[in-house]
Amino acid sequence: MNENDLWLKVSQEETAEACKNYLSLFPTGAHAKDVSNKLKILEECNKIPAMFLKRYVQQQLISVEALVRAGLDNSKVEALQASMGVNVEELRKQREEEQQRQQAEALRRQMEAKLREEEERKRREEEERLREEEERRREEEERQREEEARRREARRDIERVLTMLQEDPNALDALRIQQLINDQALTYEELESIFGHRKTEEIMNYIEPSKLPENEAPIELSENSTEVYFWGTPSSGKTCALGGIISSAESKGILEKLQCNGYNYMTRLSNIFDSKRVCTFPDSTSVETIQDMMMRLTDTKGKNHRVTLVDLAGELFRSVYFKRHDLFLENTKQETLERTMSYLRDTRNKKIHFFVVEYGAHDLEWEGLRMKDYLSDMVGFLEEENVFRKSTVGVYVLVTKCDKIDCQRLDRPRLAYEYVERELAAFWSPLERVCRRNGVGDLKVLSYSVGDVFAKKLCLFDPIDTEKVIDKLLTKTPAEGGRWEWLKG
Repeated sequence: MNENDLWLKVSQEETAEACKNYLSLFPTGAHAKDVSNKLKILEECNKIPAMFLKRYVQQQLISVEALVRAGLDNSKVEALQASMGVNVEELRKQREEEQQRQQAEALRRQMEAKLREEEERKRREEEERLREEEERRREEEERQREEEARRREARRDIERVLTMLQEDPNALDALRIQQLINDQALTYEELESIFGHRKTEEIMNYIEPSKLPENEAPIELSENSTEVYFWGTPSSGKTCALGGIISSAESKGILEKLQCNGYNYMTRLSNIFDSKRVCTFPDSTSVETIQDMMMRLTDTKGKNHRVTLVDLAGELFRSVYFKRHDLFLENTKQETLERTMSYLRDTRNKKIHFFVVEYGAHDLEWEGLRMKDYLSDMVGFLEEENVFRKSTVGVYVLVTKCDKIDCQRLDRPRLAYEYVERELAAFWSPLERVCRRNGVGDLKVLSYSVGDVFAKKLCLFDPIDTEKVIDKLLTKTPAEGGRWEWLKG
C-alpha cells in the first residue's frame, strides 16, 4: 500500500492503529506531521482541556466520533455536546453501527482474502502440476530420444560388426563374439546368418584351450635323423602349421612318433588338428621354448625316413637382432640362442629350414620392429654364422594364412611367391644369394593354409597344403638304410 492510501485510511478511520501504521512506513512522509498530531490527540485526549479539543475539532484535526472511540471521558463528551450541539448518544450509536459495519467488512475482506489465498494456492498448485507434467514430458521425450539414439548407434555398431565379420570371419575372436551375444548386442540368428549353424555352435561352445606343454630343450639332437627347423616370429602360424603337418601325416598312417624330449608336445599338438571336427587352436607357445619332435615317415615305396622337427623359439629373432646390434641380451635368451646355434653347427645330420611367414603381416610390429625387419636381420646373422653349409639340403619360405588371399586355390602358390618377392625383398634376395653361395639347390616359396579359420581360434582343418610339406620332407631326407646313410657311413 502506498503513502496516499495509508493517509486516506488514517483520515477515514482516525484510529491510533492507523496512525502508527502510517508512521512506521512513512516517518518522514508528506502527512507525517498531521498524522503524528492526530495520534497524540487520540492517545492523550483525556489530558487535553475541552476547550482545546473543541478547537481541534473545529480545525478538523480530529472528529468528535474519533475522540469518543478513543475513550474520551463522559464529562468532556458532555462539554463538547453542549458547546457544539453534538448528540453523543447518536455518535455512540453511529460508532457501534460503524464498528459492526467495519467488523462485517473485515470479515468479508477476511473471507475474500481466504478465497483469494485458496484460489492462489490452487492456481500455484495447478501451475506446479502443469510445470511438473511438462518437465516429465520433456524428460520422457529426452529419454526416448536418447534411447532411440542408443538403439540407432547400437544398430550401427551391430551392422558394423556384421559387416566386419562378413568381410573377415576372423575380425573378432570367439570369446568376444560370445560377449556380444550375452550382451544382446548381437543375436544368435544374425551370427548364424554369417557363419552357418555348425560354426555358430562351435563359437558359442568355445572355451579357452589349455597351453601346450613346455619342455627343456635337449643338449643335442639325435643322430641319424634329418633336422627340420621351423623359424617364425610370434603369431606367424608356425605352431599351427607344424600341428597340421604332423596330424596329416599321422592320419595317413605314414608317421611313427619316436621317443624324444618333445614327445608329449608333439602328441598334444597333433591331436588338435582333425579334419573330421572343428579344431581349436592352442594358446600361443612360449617365445623362448625350443621343441624337438622326432618321428619316422614312410614314403609310397614303404621306406622309412627319420626326421626331427624343431619348433624354434620365436624369441630367437629378437635375440639375434640384439646380438647383431650389440644390445643387452638377458642370460636366458643368450642361452637359448647358443643352444640353437649348437644344433646348427653340428654337421652330423642333414638340415632343412622352413621360414614361416604370415601372409599380409610384413608390417606387423613386435617389440617395435616389423616382421620383415626381423627376417632380413636373421638371414644376415645365419650367413655370418655360415649356417647354410653343405649339410643344408633345402630352404623353404612357408607362407601361412594364404586363405586370406582373394583368389582361387590354384593361384595361391604364385601369389604367395609374388608376395614374398615384393613385400619381403630385404629377406628374400639375401636368402637367394646365401643359398646359391652354399649350393642349396632347393629354395622354394610354399603357400600354406591350415583350413577354414574363423573367430581367430577355430578351424575346419584342411590337410591339402600339408601334403607339399610332407612331400618335401620325404624327398629331401634319406631313407633309413639307403644310399645317403651308406655314403655317410
